[in-house]
Amino acid sequence: KINSAPYFDTKSFFENQIKILKLQHISIEKEMIFDDKKQRRKIDPVDWKQELSPFVTVDLLKPSYRGRFSKDSVSIDDNSYLITYSCDDKKTDLKKAELIFDLNSKKIKSVLFLMTEKNTIYESEKKLIFYTDSAFSIEGKQNIKFTDGVKYLVNAKFSKH
Repeated sequence: KINSAPYFDTKSFFENQIKILKLQHISIEKEMIFDDKKQRRKIDPVDWKQELSPFVTVDLLKPSYRGRFSKDSVSIDDNSYLITYSCDDKKTDLKKAELIFDLNSKKIKSVLFLMTEKNTIYESEKKLIFYTDSAFSIEGKQNIKFTDGVKYLVNAKFSKH
């Protein structure tokens, strides 16, 4: 089957990861930091649909993204390469998507999304990183006019039973 889509199907990739992680009965060690408050906990069983929902919602094949990204590929080493989708359009919340592919396994090693949203009363930045088979991270900050900003960080490491 030839993929004629202009960009990689990130939504299907993450929906598939949810299925794989469920089947493997993976638990997670999760650290959450909101401003100065820190919390750690082990989650087992994991609701993967909920945990990876921020990644699933970033769908490169969204009609509103069509034609807005430039694509670049570069070899990282003999076994992997990086594909970068970049966008400078202020109307688009996704500014960059980076996917690292492993040539030996023909699988994605990691995915990174950089997102920003800005209007007259609200500003947010978010960085999402997913490492296939090992971890994910969500980091961001939000500023609403006339209030103190909020910073947050979520790190989750996978562990097998």
